[in-house]
Amino acid sequence: MNTKQELTQGRMLFLSTMSFILLIVLSGILFPEQLYTVGIGTMTYLTDTFGWVYIGGSFTFVMAMFYLAFSKYGQIKLGADDSKPEFSTFSWIGMLFSAGMGTVMLYWGVAEPVYHYMNPLVTTGIDAQTAQAAEFAMKQSFIHQGIQAWAAFSVIGLVVGYLMYRKNENGLISNILIPWGRDKANGNLGKAINLICVFGAIAGISTSLGQSGLSLGISFTYLFDTPVCLGLFSCLSV
Repeated sequence: MNTKQELTQGRMLFLSTMSFILLIVLSGILFPEQLYTVGIGTMTYLTDTFGWVYIGGSFTFVMAMFYLAFSKYGQIKLGADDSKPEFSTFSWIGMLFSAGMGTVMLYWGVAEPVYHYMNPLVTTGIDAQTAQAAEFAMKQSFIHQGIQAWAAFSVIGLVVGYLMYRKNENGLISNILIPWGRDKANGNLGKAINLICVFGAIAGISTSLGQSGLSLGISFTYLFDTPVCLGLFSCLSV
């Protein structure tokens, strides 16, 4: 793909993503109750129907990462053979926990166990606010915040990092299709993958930041007796 094609594809991806995001935002402003109903219904359907895919995929990712880490492939550098790390391990870990994972753990590290303790899944038959509910809450939290989540992040990061720093490709997620043909990576399937990934990333980051801002705003209001207002939550999120 030449530079002109890359710019065209990037422009199409940007416009498509922004259009879809604006549609969701406007729907939330104009029809909040309907959007909430559709969102909850969709999430419930996907969870009930494809929950086993999530569990199976998480297990597969963990096993794959352990295999790659302790096999001969674990010695492959994500860069030239003679390259040196740009950052120390300590700096890398600091950046890791100061970015997205830091925000997620700040909010959900407390909110998720409490939520599952107060509202365990109906299908489990566990009563809320019991010892069984506390055990269930921690198990669910470890699934979402433990090694399974790290393995899922690592799979994508490893594939993209390998293609970028070993094969000199760009950072588009659609490049994972290159082994099956560059035409697939640059075709409609690749464009659809990029669109879904960009929207998912924006939605995930926005949700994490918004919920963290809400949590900080409530804490700020409680500690300093300030009025609850949208401006306060927006400033803390920014």
